[in-house]
Amino acid sequence: RASCVEQERNNQAIDRMVMKNCLRMLVHCNVNSHQVYIEEFENHFIRTTETFYKTESQNFILQNNCPDYLRKIEERLGQEEERAEQYLDPKTKSRLMEVCERELITTFAEILVKNDSSGCIPMFDKNMIDDLARMYRLFSRIPPTLEHISGCLKDYVKDLGTKIVTDPENKKNPKKFVQEVLDLRKKYHNIVSVAFEQNRNFERHLKEAFEHFINLDMRAAQYLSLYIDEMLKKGLRGVSEAEIEDKLRNVVTIFRYLSDKDIFEDFYKQHLAARLLMGKRISDDIEKTMIAMLKAECGHQFTSKLEGMFKDMDLSKEMNEKYISWSAPQARRDRAMAETVLSANVLTTGFWPFPDVPECNLPKNVVDCCKHFKRYYTNLHSGRRLKWNTSLGNAELLCVFNAGKKELLVHTYQMCILMMYNDSNTFTLQQIQEKQIFHKRTRA
Repeated sequence: RASCVEQERNNQAIDRMVMKNCLRMLVHCNVNSHQVYIEEFENHFIRTTETFYKTESQNFILQNNCPDYLRKIEERLGQEEERAEQYLDPKTKSRLMEVCERELITTFAEILVKNDSSGCIPMFDKNMIDDLARMYRLFSRIPPTLEHISGCLKDYVKDLGTKIVTDPENKKNPKKFVQEVLDLRKKYHNIVSVAFEQNRNFERHLKEAFEHFINLDMRAAQYLSLYIDEMLKKGLRGVSEAEIEDKLRNVVTIFRYLSDKDIFEDFYKQHLAARLLMGKRISDDIEKTMIAMLKAECGHQFTSKLEGMFKDMDLSKEMNEKYISWSAPQARRDRAMAETVLSANVLTTGFWPFPDVPECNLPKNVVDCCKHFKRYYTNLHSGRRLKWNTSLGNAELLCVFNAGKKELLVHTYQMCILMMYNDSNTFTLQQIQEKQIFHKRTRA
């Protein structure tokens, strides 16, 4: 009767009911065991099955590419399972499937994965999700064979990532660098999620691959911060709330791969400070969402200074509103003060990444406003000391030209030079230098 099975495997019709009855008779020949069934049918059946699939698989793998071979063996395994259900004794199924899986899958697992023209790497490149999913399902029948796929995934992603990191063009373009890393992760995260059913071992291998190449160049932390800076200044404008959260979550995932997160923190503080002080940010809510995500990753200590910077800005806004009300009576009496409006941000030194910069000689009317603000502040907070950092300031000037009036938005240093032209129409560079607007640092 084993020959009947081989006929069926070769697409010849057999009477399955007759086959089932014959095999059942063999089973019932011995009341207490299946000895007769095993000796007269099962052992021979398993040997012929092994021979059949050993020959067929060797021929088929030579004649077909990897996806076609996988489809063929998936069909064959389905046929064998159906056969076992239809007319074989239930105890035969495990032996049958074991030999089929060994001959069809285990023997060729490594060859299939490493096939240069149609194995895992070509399927990764072409994003052949269905074929990769079929390979994963089949190999899952013999769990050790999955290591061939996960190992190939890890090595290939490491190679792709290393090319991104070492690409000379990417070293000149931080945005391009980070975008390529994000695109790489999006593609292979989808492959692991869909084709490989979120297998934890595959997820771990993917994570290790990204951690390997992202830390090959210490500039990755700086580039990621620059990419986020660009996003939060204008890159997320007009994007839906769901898309914003998705984009922020993606960059936080890349941040997670960084081994030295302190480098990222230093750059992020500098970029955040510039966005806050220059008003170049899309939304405070988006900024705070980003900080909340970083906090969830690294804890309160990592983001405490970032949160402190936001708190300073909120308090400064409130303080400026109260200062305007407090100074209004004097502004009505003092024309110079009325014409010069000061808005000061009172910032905690320990939170902000301020450089040590030379002092600046401000115009007299601005100095008077600074003294007035300082008097107001020290009355509220006795014992605190204010130190002006003019390198981070800007000014709006109303300038009168021959062609008419213009409003200029300039840096504080530019304002100091332009204000000199209230006294004369022309200055030489030497005369500007003699004004000592910028104090030189003294060296010991």
